[in-house]
Amino acid sequence: MKSKKLPEMLVGLGLVVVALVVYLITLSQGAFPGVSAALVTSHSGLFPRFTPASPLWTALVGLVRVVSGGHFVQALNLISAIFAAASVWLLYSLMVEGLSIFIDALNFTVGRKRLATILSGGGTPLF
Repeated sequence: MKSKKLPEMLVGLGLVVVALVVYLITLSQGAFPGVSAALVTSHSGLFPRFTPASPLWTALVGLVRVVSGGHFVQALNLISAIFAAASVWLLYSLMVEGLSIFIDALNFTVGRKRLATILSGGGTPLF
């Protein structure tokens, strides 16, 4: 790990932790009525599948069902929280790297470049 990237990484990890905590606090204990509940019931075998399912989603649900036992819906919700936090990290990383490439062409000081990338990268997942 490069020491010059440490502040960017710490801000990114902070955003991931905040997103994960907020998601876990607001996590539903069961399948929320609507599309979420229809997907869970159809992939668990309680309801017939009307549309062709995504093979990746079907494999993930099958794996979660085998591993989780009786807490199938809660495990799917937890995986959803983990994927949401990972998407925050991905958005932050893309913005920081993309803007650092763009800003390198400008005559900014190193501190201003770092501040600009951190602020824009940190603001992107929030909106």
